[in-house]
Amino acid sequence: DYRIDRFDPVQSQDYADPPYACGDAVVCGSPSNAMARVVLVTHEFTRTGAPLFLLTLIRAMRDNSVEVAVVGPTVGDGRSLFEEQGPWCHRVSGIRRLYGGGQSLVGKALYAPVRLLVNVLIAWDLLRFFRRFQPDLVVLNSWSARFAALPALAMGFPIVWHLHEYLQGSGLPARMSRLFVTTCSTHLVFNSRATRSWWLRGATVRNEHVLYDGIELSSSPMRDTERDVDVLYVGRVSIEKGVKDLLTACAQFVAAGRRFKLVLAGPLTADWSNESLA
Repeated sequence: DYRIDRFDPVQSQDYADPPYACGDAVVCGSPSNAMARVVLVTHEFTRTGAPLFLLTLIRAMRDNSVEVAVVGPTVGDGRSLFEEQGPWCHRVSGIRRLYGGGQSLVGKALYAPVRLLVNVLIAWDLLRFFRRFQPDLVVLNSWSARFAALPALAMGFPIVWHLHEYLQGSGLPARMSRLFVTTCSTHLVFNSRATRSWWLRGATVRNEHVLYDGIELSSSPMRDTERDVDVLYVGRVSIEKGVKDLLTACAQFVAAGRRFKLVLAGPLTADWSNESLA
């Protein structure tokens, strides 16, 4: 496993060297193998977890003389945070159009031709960019950054896919998504064992790692079995964010006779409602 405490990686014996480590800006292994050019791909410039993780990565890599380029959309309330760090930002128009069509199957089906056309245009744009920049490594910062996977794969560049979420359902779309990720990636990085379990489903992948978020586990109140537990969740209330797992854990507290308080702070997405939470 890997855990980041104050953004310093801590390694156990379970996995091989991580593909990158924030504390030392190690890229694909040891400092002696540090790459000269890295492209970081994000589907949004927001002040949320995955983009903020990229900011930490940018600072660490630049401190170690790694040339960084960021591929992302043309708009976003957190874009200024990236511009202040000074990396080469390649803005791609059309990224936001990839996620239109709504949540219904009919809406998605009707929007499919538009999404296909936008993907083709973005792929052509990224092929030209990758040929010009010639990165040694491409980092996809979430499942939503998949629009850059095929262009990077076609150019033969190593791909690190950092997955912070898992998808709904377990049918053919989910299986195809898993196959796509494992086929395109040189390294797979997950933010938890639960995320890793969903994407791999027991499959054996050579280069896969778990990098936990920056929480000091030794200070967790969960280690004190005698005290009450207060849990504050801040973020989108969505299945892909693990809220269902959180509620399952709360049910286990109730069954064990433990007292706790849970507060959810954030917008409800289409896959949840007040009634389903109740």
